[in-house]
Amino acid sequence: MINGSSIGLSQFRATTSMGRLSKNAFTPISGYCENGIFNLVSAFNVPLLGESALNSAPSSLGYGMLLQLQDLCLAPGGELLLDKASWTLNSGQHVGIVGRNGTGKTSLIRCIVGEALPFSGQIKTQPNLEIGYLPQTAVSGSELSLWEEARTALGKLEALKAELDAAEQAMQSGEARAIERYSTILEHWQNQGGYTEDEQIGRVLHGLGFSASDWKRPCHQFSGGWQMRIALAKLLLSQPTLAILDEPTNHLDLHARVWLANHLSKVPYAIMIVSHDRYFLNKVTQQTLEIRGQKLHQYSGNINYYLKERQLRLSQAQAAFDKQDQKRAHLQSFVDRFGAKATKAKQAQSRQKQLDAMEILERPDDEVVNVRMRFAEGPPSAAVPIRLSDALIGWDKPLLTGVKLELQKGMRLALIGANGTGKSTLLKTLSGDLSCIDGRVEYGDRTLLGIFHQDLAQALPLEDSPLEYLLNAGIPQNAQEIRTVLGSLGLRGECHTRAMAQLSGGEKARVALCQLICTQSNVLFLDEPTNHLDIETAEALADALQAYQGAICFISHDRSLVEDVATHIGRIEDGRIEVRMGVEPEWLIPQAYRHDKSEEPQAAQSGKDTYVNNKARNKERRQLTKALNATERNIAKTEEALEAIDESLVNAGSDYHQLERLAEDRSKLEEALEAHLNEWERISLLLEE
Repeated sequence: MINGSSIGLSQFRATTSMGRLSKNAFTPISGYCENGIFNLVSAFNVPLLGESALNSAPSSLGYGMLLQLQDLCLAPGGELLLDKASWTLNSGQHVGIVGRNGTGKTSLIRCIVGEALPFSGQIKTQPNLEIGYLPQTAVSGSELSLWEEARTALGKLEALKAELDAAEQAMQSGEARAIERYSTILEHWQNQGGYTEDEQIGRVLHGLGFSASDWKRPCHQFSGGWQMRIALAKLLLSQPTLAILDEPTNHLDLHARVWLANHLSKVPYAIMIVSHDRYFLNKVTQQTLEIRGQKLHQYSGNINYYLKERQLRLSQAQAAFDKQDQKRAHLQSFVDRFGAKATKAKQAQSRQKQLDAMEILERPDDEVVNVRMRFAEGPPSAAVPIRLSDALIGWDKPLLTGVKLELQKGMRLALIGANGTGKSTLLKTLSGDLSCIDGRVEYGDRTLLGIFHQDLAQALPLEDSPLEYLLNAGIPQNAQEIRTVLGSLGLRGECHTRAMAQLSGGEKARVALCQLICTQSNVLFLDEPTNHLDIETAEALADALQAYQGAICFISHDRSLVEDVATHIGRIEDGRIEVRMGVEPEWLIPQAYRHDKSEEPQAAQSGKDTYVNNKARNKERRQLTKALNATERNIAKTEEALEAIDESLVNAGSDYHQLERLAEDRSKLEEALEAHLNEWERISLLLEE
C-alpha cells in the first residue's frame, strides 16, 4: 500500500536459478519503490503456500508480454476466490477488471504488486518492469509542497538529465564518441518530456482539480480524498510500463473523472483498472477481465461489449446444458424402463453407451444475478413538492447564496460541481436534515421523502443482521418480502442473517437501498447512490429511477447514471446554482475539453428537445420492459407444459394412440416456444437500441 512514496512489500518465499530454498526460508521480493512506483527488477515466481512449491525460476516471457498468471489460486481468509486462473497482459493493453463485490478483484491486484500471497500458482513479469500502483486508500504524509511532491515522480526524467549532463562534460573533455552518446540521450530525454516538465505537472494537477493556489500547500494539509489525487498525479507523471489502479475514480468529481478518462485513453503504457464506472471503463479500456465463479473470463472489448457478450455466452452455455440435460434424461429414462426387457436390451445397452461416452457439461454458474429494483411509490405529490426561494445555505459559513429552486413532480435533477462546492449541503437542506441560514424550504401537500446519503450504508448497526435491521426499520414488509427484495438486489441468502460487520461496502449499500426501496415516497434524494455498487446493480438502479413517477434530486459523479436518468442539470459553481433543462454534454465535460470533438455527440440537441425525447424514450422503454416480462412468463409456462408432456410420454408406455396425441401436442408447444423466443429476442433488441 502506498504511504507517501513508499510501498509495503510482502515477504515472498524465494526461488532462484540455483535451486529452491528450504521450506521455511523467506526473502523480500526483488523490487523497490521510488516516487510511488513499484519497480520489479526481475521476473519472479509467486510461491505455493500448500505442500508443493515451485521448482525453478520462470523462463522469460514472450515478446511484448508484461505479465502472466499461471494456474493462480487466491484464498484470502480461507475462502477460495480464484481457482487455477491463467491470463497474459501484453504491452500497451488497457484492461478493465470487473466482477461483483467480493469476487476477488482487489485480492488479485494485491498479489500482482506483492502486497499479498496467493494460495498457489505463478505470477511472471518481464525483467525491470515498472509498475505504478494506486490502491483504494493512498495517503501522502509528505511535508513537501504539492508541486514539489508531484515533481518527485519525474524520476526517469531526472535520471536522464543527469546522464545528459555527464555526456555534455564528456564532450567538453573530448572523449571519443561523446557527441554521438550525447545526441542519443538528448533525443531520449526530449521524447520522455524534457523541456516540458513544468507543463506536464501543471496539466495533470489542473486536470485532477487542483487550483494554482494549492500548488505551494504542504501535502499533509490536504484531506483524504485530495491525498488520493496527489498519489494519482504522481503515478500519471511517472509514466510507468504498467499502471494498476484500484477504483481510481473514488473521491473524484465528475469533471476530474472525465479528464482522467480522456488522459488514460491516450497513454501508451499498459493499464489494469478496477472500477464500477461504466463511462470511465468504456472510455479507457479495450479489454475486460471478469472474475466470476472463481474463474477469469476474458472479453476483447470494453464494458458495453462485455455486457452483451457475457449475456450471449451465458445464454449459449445454458442452452447447451439444458439440451444435454434433456437428452441425458431421455436416454436414462429409456435405459431405466427397458433395460430389463429382453426385447429391448440391445437398444438399452446402446443408449447406456451413449450416456457413458457423453462429455458432461458443467452447469453454468449462477453468480450472474438478474438485479431488479422497483421503488415503493406513495400517493401523487403536489405539482411542486419542494421549493427554495432566495435561500442562504451552508453550515457556519454560507456555501450557496440566493438559491432559487423548484423541484417539480416528475423532475429528475442531477446536481453537479466540484467537490466542496455545496452539493451535499444543498441536498441535506432540501431533505430537511439541515436548516437554511436564511430563507426556508417549503414542502407541498402529500410530500413523502425517500433519502439515501453517502454514509448511510456505513452507519448501519454492525451487530445487527440485514434482516433484523430492516424488520425494525418501520417498513411495512414482512421477513419473506424483505428477503425477496434483498435477493432481487443481488444479496445472497446467507448474507441476510449475517452480522452487518461481516458485510462488504457493496453489500451494506444494498441493505440501505432495500430500506429506501421498501419505503413509500414521491420524492427521492440520493447522494452518490452508485458508490460501492457493481455495474449490474448500478444499471438496475438507473432503470428503477427512470421508471419512478415522483421527483428525484440526486448527486452522482457517474456520468452514465446522469445521462440515463436526469431530465435537468443543476450546476453549482462560485456559490451559485444554475438549473437547465436537458442533459447537455458540454456541462459534463471539463473546460479544457469543451472543444474536443471526440467528447461531443455528432448531433447535439437542445435541452428542451433532449428532455422531451428522454420522456418519450423512457415511456417506450417501460412498455417494452412490460412486454418482455410477459414474454418471459409465456416462455416459462410453455417450458413447463413441455416438461409435463415429456413425463406423460414416458408414462404412456405402448399406448400408440396416446403417444401419437402427445407427440402432436408437443410439436405445437415447440412451435409456440420458438415463437415466444423469437418475440423475446425482438423486444430485447429494441430495448438495447
